[in-house]
Amino acid sequence: MLLIQALFFICNTGINDTLDAGDIAEVAIKAAEVVKSMGCVPRVAVIANSNFGSVNSPSALMAREAIEILDDFGVSFEYEGEMDLDIALNEKSKRLYPFSRLTDRANVLIIQNVEIVDAVRKFSSEVMGTTVIGPLLFGLKRSVQIVRPSYGATDILNLALIAAKTGSL
Repeated sequence: MLLIQALFFICNTGINDTLDAGDIAEVAIKAAEVVKSMGCVPRVAVIANSNFGSVNSPSALMAREAIEILDDFGVSFEYEGEMDLDIALNEKSKRLYPFSRLTDRANVLIIQNVEIVDAVRKFSSEVMGTTVIGPLLFGLKRSVQIVRPSYGATDILNLALIAAKTGSL
């Protein structure tokens, strides 16, 4: 029996460490498309060290601008930002912001910093014992995935299944 308590997609540009707000919006759109293709309803949170204008750091300003771009595009999935992880994942904390567009906790986390994404992935796998599939690459002409030296047969099979399922995305 397989019990899945929660399924999260942690996203960033991965292969590009110089982002702008347009890149973040593009990642959000592509991530929502991939999540939908896997049979899930995307609820996207653009993560920053600020909650709805509480801090004016570069990452918060970029996250705010990405949200404005998504607003302008009129996308058809739930999204919100800028917000920290606590607001994105904790329903009690999210209640402090009743104007939030998210109807439930976020399941797609757009994190601007590739080092943080890598740390979250490794912590989730090594310390929490979570099944982590990825990193995953999307938006290329062909389906390509990265296999790390530490991956076992199950990891490689999971990557192959995702590559086959999302090959045209």
